[in-house]
Amino acid sequence: MSMCLLVLLMLLMVEAIDGQLSSFRQINGYGFRGQSNAMILYNTNANACAIACVTDFQCLAFDVEANTCYIAYTDRYSNPIDFLPRTTSTYYEWQGTVATPTIEPNGATLTTYGAFQLSTTSRAATIWYQFRALNDSRATGYVAYNTGTTIQLPEYSCFVMAYATKDGLTNSDVLVSNSFNIYAARYMYLVPFYNGYGYHGLVTRVQLDVQGVKRPRPSLVLEFTDINTTLGIGPFKNQLSTINLTAYDARLAGFYDAFTAINTVTYVNVSLATFHNVSQWTLVPTYSYLPSANDIVYNSKVQMTEEYMYLCPYQNTNRYAGVIAKINLRAFNALNLPFQPKVEILDLTTIDPSLTGFASCTTSGKYGYFVQRRNDQGLAGQIVRIDLEKFYNPPQAITILNATAIDPRFVGFSGALVYKNFMYLIPFERNKVGLERNPNYKYFPTPTSSILGQVDLTSFTTINSIDLSVVDSKYACGYSGGFMLSSFLYLVPNMWTTDTISRNVNPYHGLVVRLNTMTMALESLDLTQVDPSLKGFMRGFAYGKYAILVPHRNGLTTEHPLRLNQPQKNNLGTIVSIDNDNFTPSGVRYLDLTLALRSQIPNMPDADLRGFSSGGVSGEYGFFIPYFNGVRFSGKVVRVNLRTFGEVQVLDMTQQQETLRGFSQAVFPKIYELTQTSLWDYVIPDGTQAKYNFITVEA
Repeated sequence: MSMCLLVLLMLLMVEAIDGQLSSFRQINGYGFRGQSNAMILYNTNANACAIACVTDFQCLAFDVEANTCYIAYTDRYSNPIDFLPRTTSTYYEWQGTVATPTIEPNGATLTTYGAFQLSTTSRAATIWYQFRALNDSRATGYVAYNTGTTIQLPEYSCFVMAYATKDGLTNSDVLVSNSFNIYAARYMYLVPFYNGYGYHGLVTRVQLDVQGVKRPRPSLVLEFTDINTTLGIGPFKNQLSTINLTAYDARLAGFYDAFTAINTVTYVNVSLATFHNVSQWTLVPTYSYLPSANDIVYNSKVQMTEEYMYLCPYQNTNRYAGVIAKINLRAFNALNLPFQPKVEILDLTTIDPSLTGFASCTTSGKYGYFVQRRNDQGLAGQIVRIDLEKFYNPPQAITILNATAIDPRFVGFSGALVYKNFMYLIPFERNKVGLERNPNYKYFPTPTSSILGQVDLTSFTTINSIDLSVVDSKYACGYSGGFMLSSFLYLVPNMWTTDTISRNVNPYHGLVVRLNTMTMALESLDLTQVDPSLKGFMRGFAYGKYAILVPHRNGLTTEHPLRLNQPQKNNLGTIVSIDNDNFTPSGVRYLDLTLALRSQIPNMPDADLRGFSSGGVSGEYGFFIPYFNGVRFSGKVVRVNLRTFGEVQVLDMTQQQETLRGFSQAVFPKIYELTQTSLWDYVIPDGTQAKYNFITVEA
């Protein structure tokens, strides 16, 4: 090494040391003694002591006396009794300005109470926060934040304001978060899959803000169904609206996921020659309008904000599907502006015949992402990114990332979600290896996957792998979807083996795993420690600071003898709530829907309430989507008041149409519509509120 380079390195080291010491305020003639000394370093000086304090994240102060360094995990403000005059000692404490707090997540669009966490890099600082309404002058007072806890947002759109303080330091700047747009969705859209008659395409809109029948004694809870229907669980008139996608294209059936996205569309306002009526007009997107000589164009640049639902094709007519359906949500409003088309399609197989069998999809920015689970050749792992603004032009809109080519373990995903610049791929199935391929071997314990994928969306070229088996080598696999709560990714436990034919092996498990996306730390919680039946869930969602798991199936894959009620018992009907701040068995609550007295008349329990496929939330109500209850494909939507963790109500859609069964997902719109009644805090309307008196006539 040259002398010049050596001198340069020494100068840089001196500058770094001086930089560390300059972070501290020096007070001569004082020192910390007693219980405040966390560490003592001998034969050292102030510079080395400063480096030790900076390195130790618990260090708040130190003092130096007689070449000895005394590190303290407190300071003179917290423990003034230990701050003593010492002639030969010099005391050092942090100086400057407290670091501005950060918030996770920083803004969102939500249909229920959201949740967030705050942090600051300044040690022992106190964070203060308040809510400021987005649309009016409401503001709460500043409240001290309990470090590491999850804060629930209010039921109105707001900003979060936060600043940090620390004795001896200047207060931080005030953090102003991005907006949290919070509203209760008026509608819920159900994604069609299989109803027992075949794969179907009945996209169903459910109105959530219905008002009960007016009567002298009003209901004590917000009613979800028409009391005058069979068992009081049928829909109100016009509560359900459907669009049969197979009427547009026979291939549009058997979808497994969906999302909505908002776009500004330019229309042509035109009276088409085919109308033969100049007073009849329609709106046609400019990209699909084909002029005709006898068309009358009134305006060629009508701009409107539209919300579209994109449905993820999985399987139909015994084949894996690859045709994406795009529905303008305005199509459900019969009295709205005339426009066309209501439904558009994108056939991915025209790009590549192997692009079929997509079990999950999500959106971020202007892109939609569709993730394969399997196709006709077996498990698959291609990810299709679509520029939604160019949906009508597939060659320009589509980019394909073959995850399996990056890592052969990237196949068989059950879900996908985006947080910040990353998309997380939820592991479910994996390919068999070694002796597992031998058909003479009847049982293998782990044909499900434990490899979580993390896709960098900024480049859309790289995928990191996160092996969940580090928390449990047997059960940390086979997850059926996931969701975000604050900055935590929750993975929903489903099954640990998909290939057992032994009646003595239960393939389902209840090991919840969550990933802290800020620290990348993994944690696990075994729900079977709370109750042995809590296993085999499918998807979930966040409600405030609570993780809600949707019950699906927890029984054996084979059961003998096969009786009518025995398969039904294998399907789970117990919803689970996990406190994000208490990720232990004591933070778990559960409610068995099959045993719960319904808040309807009659109020008897319903054993059919099991085998759900998904769920979602609007206001304070959670909705659980029917799929298969063990005996038949179900059409019973369940609503639960998550604030009280009760008030179970059932909506039987088959009372309106027999084929409204077997749905795979629920989607809530992003554009706010004013609700007819509040879905937050139900207030009993005027009328007699006294309890009913049941009179018994004695013989």
